[in-house]
Amino acid sequence: MKKSNYLIWIGIAAAAGGAIGLLSERRNTAKGGLLGATAGIVAGAVAAGVYEYVSSKEKFPYYSEVSPLYEEI
Repeated sequence: MKKSNYLIWIGIAAAAGGAIGLLSERRNTAKGGLLGATAGIVAGAVAAGVYEYVSSKEKFPYYSEVSPLYEEI
């Protein structure tokens, strides 16, 4: 995965977490926003890591012999 895509994922998650944190704790918005942004960064990093792990698994071509879709003619 490109570094820019990774940063975009984390940025979106941090923004969403910060917004939810601001809305959830209206009396102390700075604390809620920081906690929400921190949780968003962690969630975004985990999501990007899981996506990278799943997409990096060894893939085999469609017409290879190890493919379950391969048919002998």
